[in-house]
Amino acid sequence: MTAASLKLLRLMASDPEAERYGLDLAKKSGVQHGTTYPILKRLLAAGWLESRPEEVDPAEAGRPRQRLYRLTALGERETLRVLAEHYVALPDTRRHMPDRPGAWAPVPRSVPT
Repeated sequence: MTAASLKLLRLMASDPEAERYGLDLAKKSGVQHGTTYPILKRLLAAGWLESRPEEVDPAEAGRPRQRLYRLTALGERETLRVLAEHYVALPDTRRHMPDRPGAWAPVPRSVPT
């Protein structure tokens, strides 16, 4: 699991039922969009994400349809498992990881939790 993948998963796990655009994920996670889309493709193939085209008329919107991505039930479980392996939750966390910086702190694997 790459650092970029962890950033995207952390953001998606902050609201697992939200549908997000790839570019929005890239901007909010700080992951370059050229890196974001291959990660999304891998997560789709693994069954962690589902995607669908946006329901908008491209002529009315003046732009092409975008794809929306959302965690599947499997993706939510696996994301929480992977993030737990790489991050330690601070006491103020709830069911989902918040988007605010500092809510999760990376911990070296050699440190017992």
